[in-house]
Formats: sequence, C-alpha cells, structure tokens
Amino acid sequence: MRIQIFLMIAGCLLLQLVYSDAELIDGSVIKGKILRETDSTMVFETILGEQCIPKEKIRRILIGKDSLTAESGGEEKRVARYLLDPHRQGLTFLPTAFVPPKGTVYFKDFELLFLTLGMAVTGSTALMVGTLFPMNAEFQLLTLGFKQQIYVEPDQSRALALTGAITIPTEAFNHDDYEWMVHMVFSLASAGGSGLHLSGGFKGARRMNGNLVWNGATGAYESRTEYPSRAVLGAGTDLLLTEHLKIIAEIFNHAPFVDERKDAYYSSVGVRLFWSRMSADIAGLRPLTEGWGVFLIPIVNIGCRF
Repeated sequence: MRIQIFLMIAGCLLLQLVYSDAELIDGSVIKGKILRETDSTMVFETILGEQCIPKEKIRRILIGKDSLTAESGGEEKRVARYLLDPHRQGLTFLPTAFVPPKGTVYFKDFELLFLTLGMAVTGSTALMVGTLFPMNAEFQLLTLGFKQQIYVEPDQSRALALTGAITIPTEAFNHDDYEWMVHMVFSLASAGGSGLHLSGGFKGARRMNGNLVWNGATGAYESRTEYPSRAVLGAGTDLLLTEHLKIIAEIFNHAPFVDERKDAYYSSVGVRLFWSRMSADIAGLRPLTEGWGVFLIPIVNIGCRF
C-alpha cells in the first residue's frame, strides 16, 4: 500500500515538472512539453507526436508555476495569480464556482478515506464519482455529483455555478437510502490570488430507522424515514501568500450523513500547498457547538490533476 501511494505521488510530481497545459479558445486542452516557439505558433510534444498550434487559438498556457495567456499578435502576459492553484475548483470542504479546463481529470483523497475522481467534460461542466477507501466490504458509499458553471468572466475573476451530489450507502441500494445536496456557488477572485466564495442551497435525506410505520399506499409497515430538506449555507476565503502556499478559511452548517440542528455550524482553517498539478490541504475542523472549546479535528486533503 505504501509503495502504491509513493508511486502515485512520484508520478504526479514528474508530470508537473515535465508537462505543460495549453488551453485553447474552444475549451480543449493540449497536454505536452513545449519544444519550440515562433512568432505565431507553439509546438508541443504530446503522446500523439508533435503538434503545432497557432497562438491565436491558445487561451492560456500553464508552465510550472507561471500561468500565461496568448493574445493576438503573439503577445504574452501573466493572468491572475489565482489561476496558479490547480484545484481552485474547491476549498477544503466547500466547492467554488470555478471549473478546470476541458478534458482535465482530477483526483482527491480526503483523510485517506474518501476518494473522489472527477473530469471536466466541457469548459463549464464537471462530473465526479466518489467512494470510501475499501476497508470494509459490508459497507460502502457511492457519491455521484456535478458542477455546471452558469456564468464566468473572461478573466475568471467572477463565476457562478450550480453544484449537486447524491450519496448512497451501497448496502442500502434496495432500501432507497440516500442523501442529496444542491448548491448555488458564487466566487470572486482577485488578480493578487485571493478569493471569496459564497454558497447556498438545500440538503435532504432518506434513511432507515428502527420504527415501523404503516404505509397506507403499500399496505405494509415500513421502517423508512424521509428527512425534509433544509437550507444549507457556506462561506469561505482563500488568501494567496506565495506562489505555492495559501490560507483557507471556511464556515458552513452541513456535514455528510450528519443530522445537524439547524443552528449547528462548523469552521475550518488551514493551509494549502500546491504546485502545477498537485495540492495538499492541512486544516483543522471545529464544530461551533458547546463543549468543543478550542479543539480542532485534523484534516488532510490531497489532490492531483492529470
């Protein structure tokens, strides 16, 4: 197991040192190594061979720590430093309104327990699937989610997106147990690398309990209970300190498969270390309820973009 983790991390580090991404105007992404450049074209070495791309078709290029945008006439200049974060589509817990370039595949390992794999199928739509680390064959979770960007500024300084997910325990497929959540997220990013993110939506669930209830429609006793939906809110900020380090702070009133009181909130504060294709969040989570004092639950979140 340790060897597999080491190989995954080593592979991600190797990718970020060797390859660059060129996002084209049509939303597609060229992944490869820049071989040479002329006044009007750039030549990439990809797994399909050499590809010559006119600069007028290139929206931006990510080379190591630098994010560049190609404009008409071959002029290049830096874009917002906020684009340096390869996992700007999410904070430690909350989503943002940003979507990776079309064709990007990303992996996230939350607390070495929750595994998520996502893909940007277009420049504004991302799909994801998540599960638990296979520790127990008798209990698993399956999560299916999406993010649809509704609006984004050309420089990605502001964006609005709709996100949603449904989580189902695999042992309860036949009982229709599930939990769902939908969010509308607004993100505001500065050229200096800081961001503000606000989210609001609804959460609901249906789960099994031990109390039998007569269902007149089916003519049978059932132990299924459906929890009504309720409003969920969240706010977060990420402050860029260096080109590889940012602070992340969040507050929200929801957690997966937890029946919180309507007035229950959680806060999270931590740092994110990131490179062109990898990121690592180290944070502390604290329920804002009586009895917790200053105690923080340690959180580790690892992400890799392919």
